[in-house]
Amino acid sequence: ANLLVSGSRFNHTIQFKDCYPKTGGGEDIDFVYQYKQFYPSIGVHVTASVPEAVVRHPWWNAGKVCYNHIRGWAWGDSMCITEWPSKTFLTFPNWVEHVVLI
Repeated sequence: ANLLVSGSRFNHTIQFKDCYPKTGGGEDIDFVYQYKQFYPSIGVHVTASVPEAVVRHPWWNAGKVCYNHIRGWAWGDSMCITEWPSKTFLTFPNWVEHVVLI
């Protein structure tokens, strides 16, 4: 996720948690959930979407796909299930997942 956050190093209400892997994954989702939980309680709207935003990281694996990063992100994202159980749901596999499971 690309996040632009107004904050202060002196306000420790919302922080990145140490439980997420250093490879990334999950920490951005958790951070946004913390913001969305805290700021409405004080009457402030803090999130906006910019669908046309593009970020390139050519220095990661010389610009090639890096499956270890993807695996790390997936592991970190799965940790959000236990950190934010109210944000999860159960659904049936889509057709691609179903074919792979067979």
